Amino acid sequence: MKPMTRNSIRIAGLLLCLLFTPLQAEVQVSIDRNPVQVNESFQLIFSLETVPDQEPDFTQIQQHFLLLDSSQSNSISIINGDYQRSTKYTLQLMPKQVGEYMVPAIRFGRERSKPFQVSVKPASMASLPHDQLVLELQADKVDAL
Repeated sequence: MKPMTRNSIRIAGLLLCLLFTPLQAEVQVSIDRNPVQVNESFQLIFSLETVPDQEPDFTQIQQHFLLLDSSQSNSISIINGDYQRSTKYTLQLMPKQVGEYMVPAIRFGRERSKPFQVSVKPASMASLPHDQLVLELQADKVDAL
């Protein structure tokens, strides 16, 4: 067996560094609709191509939005030997008032989302409560002949 030369040691070291250096995964942010209306809930979704090394802190979002619910889902797929993991955080939010709001960048360990703008419009007339409807019914008894 031939001893390794200095160049082949450098190449082997470089390859090992590339193999064991985690790539920065991008955090995708999406919303089920934009603009949204006051007093109407919507979903804000954070998707990662990995499992984050730290749980996210969503308290900054609560400045302009009520956090009604949050869930996390993980998926693993193996296709032709290609192994992929992904994580999705789904937030059910409700805006506190009308305006243009920037959802700040959220940290997921080493990964970080980009800021995301949400437009909040006034509630439409269809979603406002209406006055009560009163139905009055009067019946007379008719004798059958």
